[in-house]
Amino acid sequence: MNIESLPDIQRLIGIAGVAFYLASYFALQMGLVRGDGFLYPGLNVVAAALVLFDLGHSFNLPSALIQVSRIAISTIDIARLALLRWGRRAQSVAATSTPSTSRTIRSMRCASASLWVATRAPRS
Repeated sequence: MNIESLPDIQRLIGIAGVAFYLASYFALQMGLVRGDGFLYPGLNVVAAALVLFDLGHSFNLPSALIQVSRIAISTIDIARLALLRWGRRAQSVAATSTPSTSRTIRSMRCASASLWVATRAPRS
């Protein structure tokens, strides 16, 4: 493999990223994947990373900013979904109400309401 073929490989990787974008959007529109699951934002991260890799060959700042933004937003969404899933498990496991589990459950309820703040139990 010579150094001259590297731009061609980068271009193919970028085209694969576009294919990931289109396939994930098509799957979302056809109901094959859900927008509130891990798969769709995961595919967006992969697609954006592949297109961003291609931008190393012929850099374009606006496109790079879009790809970095999509990676950041999708990563935040994946973290939010993981927190929500963990919160639901914590709620189902907490059979007894101690101050610690009560605070955790209230924190998860806020997270599930898309509020990223932890509430504190009133002290008695």
